[in-house]
Amino acid sequence: MVPNGTAVTFTQTFNLSGTITGANLDVMADDTASVWLNGTELAAANLGGSYPTCSSLPIGCLTGTMGVFDFAELQPYLQDGTNTLSFVVYQEAGSSYGLDYAGTVTTPEPGSLMLLGMGMFGVALTARRRLLN
Repeated sequence: MVPNGTAVTFTQTFNLSGTITGANLDVMADDTASVWLNGTELAAANLGGSYPTCSSLPIGCLTGTMGVFDFAELQPYLQDGTNTLSFVVYQEAGSSYGLDYAGTVTTPEPGSLMLLGMGMFGVALTARRRLLN
């Protein structure tokens, strides 16, 4: 456990390539946390909250205080190449301390795009043969 008033940063980097078609992120923290994606703050910590159980809004350790970010909130900040997701977690209440998060990013698989391209090529070839006959 860390002393009250301590902030610890947890960072996750990941690589993306291609068109991003979906994304989501769920965050729970005890006591509270800020969430950053590629240098943009998505949610600010609630410093100085009352912490009756584990945290006050906006992001806490209860399902009702979980930070939920959907594709519309994440997509403007996701980029082709390396991405950095950071959480600044603050110890405020003097007991437990931690961070839980889960997320997904969806991009078309290269194999799917290749199959689609081959299918389109086959349709074009068939149409061309019909025109020549």
